[in-house]
Amino acid sequence: MVGINFSEGDLDWIRQHRLHIVAAGCVAWYILFAIMERFVRAVTDGSVKDAKPSTPGGEKPTTVQGFAFLIISTIHSGTVAFLVLLCVPQVLFADRPGDTIHDQLRVDAVGGQELNLMFVAGHLYLAWVVFEVIFFTVWWRTFGKVSDMFHHVLFSVTGLYFVMNERPCGYYALVLMSMEASTPWLNLHLAFRGSDGSYRRLLGKVR
Repeated sequence: MVGINFSEGDLDWIRQHRLHIVAAGCVAWYILFAIMERFVRAVTDGSVKDAKPSTPGGEKPTTVQGFAFLIISTIHSGTVAFLVLLCVPQVLFADRPGDTIHDQLRVDAVGGQELNLMFVAGHLYLAWVVFEVIFFTVWWRTFGKVSDMFHHVLFSVTGLYFVMNERPCGYYALVLMSMEASTPWLNLHLAFRGSDGSYRRLLGKVR
């Protein structure tokens, strides 16, 4: 089994600096978003326009900012989904009578050592959804929707539970965060929805 083991000292350090980690993650995502904006402009030779409040909703994912956001969203979701799916054997197949599901998650079923990938994935998840709330607030006139903001705020509360609760239920954390595995495909759909062949021509210009 693939395993990543954290010592109690490592986990204690994460607990003591959890809010700093989330804040640093938000800053990192904003920096990466700015880099991706420049990247999209560079590889498309100006063929992709900037998002504006007047841009139709269906076309916003195919703007410079829309593509940049979809790229970093895919990076986030792929990372979190990978870490969470590594926990599936422990959560679903661990056989340790008397332990809670959370205890089963924390014990490597092969080596008997501490394993808390879910705890780490929870911090990454929370940093991303907080970044999303900030992003949609800053870009409210262009990308903001009440429904989107509502569910991102709910996700933030859920992520806060994952990292602040000393004993969250690993099974529920696994189920809720494993939804990130579908995000890359959703992003692909958003990027190519409504394509009339223009994207194929656009991708032909990428060098």
